[in-house]
Amino acid sequence: MNPHALNILLQVWPRRGARTDVECTQLQRVASALGVYVDPRVSRDQLRKSVCNQQHRRSVRSARTAASVPWKYQKYLKPNQNLRQQAIKVQPGATIPVAFNGIETTMYVDTARRLQFRGKPWFIELKVKLNTEHLPIILTRESKCACLYCGTEPVSDEDSCRKCGAPLSC
Repeated sequence: MNPHALNILLQVWPRRGARTDVECTQLQRVASALGVYVDPRVSRDQLRKSVCNQQHRRSVRSARTAASVPWKYQKYLKPNQNLRQQAIKVQPGATIPVAFNGIETTMYVDTARRLQFRGKPWFIELKVKLNTEHLPIILTRESKCACLYCGTEPVSDEDSCRKCGAPLSC
């Protein structure tokens, strides 16, 4: 909550909270004018403590974010940054928005690490789970591998090899 809004609310807030309908409507009008919602029955001390706790949590969270992001990437995490210039914070457990052919979806990151690929150092290996609820995707050979005994490729989702009859392991 804005400190200026807190000062205005504390000036009009009764000591023990609103007790009548007139006081409730007056406090709701003031709070809605400031763009916040506060239960009119809370006392003045409870309001002050909750706002102080909220400000403390917000400052701790911003300090934690600033400490965990290297300095050269902090300029890409500003609140009103252009979307094309925003950094994506990739860490295990992150949910990242992605778009395929203009259809927006999300992916959940299981593991992430940097690696070199074909001599280039700017690749990242991710193990992700992709939400395909609204994506039209065709997976070829999605569940079965080649036969371990004769190497025959399965045509569809078969349980056994077409050539030697051995069970497929994947």
